[in-house]
Amino acid sequence: MSQSSTLSLASRQRPGVDSRTPREYLDVLVDSHRLLDRIGWDGADLITPIGWGVPASQLSAIRQLQRDEPSSLSSGRVLLFVCPECGDIGCGAIAVRVTRSGGEVVWSDFARENGYEEPSPIDCDPIHFNASDYWHALEQCVVDGRSNKSLERTRER
Repeated sequence: MSQSSTLSLASRQRPGVDSRTPREYLDVLVDSHRLLDRIGWDGADLITPIGWGVPASQLSAIRQLQRDEPSSLSSGRVLLFVCPECGDIGCGAIAVRVTRSGGEVVWSDFARENGYEEPSPIDCDPIHFNASDYWHALEQCVVDGRSNKSLERTRER
């Protein structure tokens, strides 16, 4: 078994500048560092699909990362970062293959996808997580209301 990393999600603000819509979202941190930095995409205008937008889409994104729901992508990867304006893969997104083996969840095979061209691989070593800690970090988005208020209201119904 490889060394386990720690997954966390932290509130982050995308500023509204020029024609950019301001967004508050939950950013992916691995071992307390932004994942976009780790994969060499620091400065990319992409955000996670969690913490903003339609509640059903947020829940689906979380469930796909937990492997409780099949990937929405033909590649089998799961969306990690999407367009901050519309969330559409057609604008370009970063996706990852999520696998589980025993007590470990692994993110591997990172790629840039847009839904109409072949995925473009991103050079990043696989990231290993303790499955229980990983699941708990994602579930906290739903249970503790760490995503936006629209998701919190959906849970209360």
